[in-house]
Amino acid sequence: MIKDTSHLADEIRDHELLYCRQFILGPSFIKVMPEWQYIDIDSRLKLSIHPELAFAQITQADKKLVVIGDILDSLAPAKTNRDILTELVDKADDIEALTKSTGRYGGRWILIAVLGENKYLFNDALGLRQVFYTETDITGALWMVSQPGLAEKWLNLDLDKDAVEFMDSLNFRKRDQPYWPAAATAFRGLTHLLPNHYLDLNSGLKFRYWPYAPIGAMPIEGAAEFLQERMSNIIHAAANRYPLAIGITAGIDSRVIMSLVKGISHEIDFVTVRQRKMPDDDPDITIPNQLANIHGFHRVIVNAKPSMSADFAKLFKDNVYMASDIYGSDAEAIMNKLHRKKAVITGVGGEMAKCIFRHTFPEINYNDPLKASDLGVIQGFTDIPFAITHFQYWLDDANNRYDINLLDLFYWEHSHGNWAAMTQMQFDLAWREIFTPYNCRDVLQAILSVVEKNRVAPHFLLYRNIISRSWPEILDQPVNPREATRFGVKKVQSYVKRKLKSFRRM
Repeated sequence: MIKDTSHLADEIRDHELLYCRQFILGPSFIKVMPEWQYIDIDSRLKLSIHPELAFAQITQADKKLVVIGDILDSLAPAKTNRDILTELVDKADDIEALTKSTGRYGGRWILIAVLGENKYLFNDALGLRQVFYTETDITGALWMVSQPGLAEKWLNLDLDKDAVEFMDSLNFRKRDQPYWPAAATAFRGLTHLLPNHYLDLNSGLKFRYWPYAPIGAMPIEGAAEFLQERMSNIIHAAANRYPLAIGITAGIDSRVIMSLVKGISHEIDFVTVRQRKMPDDDPDITIPNQLANIHGFHRVIVNAKPSMSADFAKLFKDNVYMASDIYGSDAEAIMNKLHRKKAVITGVGGEMAKCIFRHTFPEINYNDPLKASDLGVIQGFTDIPFAITHFQYWLDDANNRYDINLLDLFYWEHSHGNWAAMTQMQFDLAWREIFTPYNCRDVLQAILSVVEKNRVAPHFLLYRNIISRSWPEILDQPVNPREATRFGVKKVQSYVKRKLKSFRRM
């Protein structure tokens, strides 16, 4: 049952950024604020959408495609949302054909497809334009929202009792940002649509659509050439729609992004957020400064304060359910410095190459079938029933993975489609839009098709190959100096653990 919301619009009318670039989709309109757009998709699908969120639709015979957000073509960066929909509608004979045809697209988007009597919804490769949906056997109707706070406030959903117990655990409370296991949420009857899944809007059920075939293997040189072209085109597609900034640190992921904008570097702000505990000599400050001095690009340092102002804190907390205080200070500083005039290009998704779980938890025997308890260890939720149950749901769904390493798939769908996606949403208040050129299924497949030794720390050979093709001079400054140190320490720790295990078996 929908809550009576007539009084809420008056309470929040002055906050035009509240629920920035968010939406509610369901059987009727939800009058969040007068400034929102209210769009009929069809007789049973009504879209209530924040005015800053991009939107386009196209109809052909008995087919209709709707995109929410920005979809970017990695082969043709000049194409608009409507251009892309025009191409896709010809290929949309069924949901399988449609999902396969979206592999080349980057951006941050949701696609709704009405194909005759059938209706579907799915989102970008990493799930960064989030979708949470209600379970019809509990709520009685199918609703989709951009984050759980909208379901709590506007759909009258209650907290799940098992989730409340989970939130009271030390491992949940000690984190800087809430970390939900797999598709779980805090609310009864609300589920997160993870990447590589579509939602059947008639039945309210979700289905996995990727991987649908083996990804095979690519040599490092071929993959680097492919990635350089596709990722550069995604950045240029974003530049055709918004003035850009890029986030730059000492890390390899942002150095790749930097190399890909060489031709338009004079048009871009290179931004580093100096977080509240960051010292003056932090590599994320000093190395980008050195790069700026040598190569003459426009450097912007945003100094975050120890805490948010009272007014911004209220807006920030209201905007996203369980928003993190740590990110709030950064978001307010960016907003005050750059005035929300630019879209930012980030390196989110670059971690997909690094096999982080396998290197961080060598004590797990990865030759054996992965268990939900292993995922509990990896995510710090050992012996917490709520988490283990949802990890098992994910494992049951992920069985048919072809040649994709299951931990890579878990990192993709859980760490990026969950934690990273919610982090980006918290920064929607700070930026006009947020993109990453890694957020493209063809890009991610190409990364994972390269043998592990050519993509992981400490050398990051795949990423260095991309940079060498694009802007080799920026490799003259150190990359990830702290990472190299940590990697050496971890190798020693891993060696000691293996020796201890051997000793215990004697």
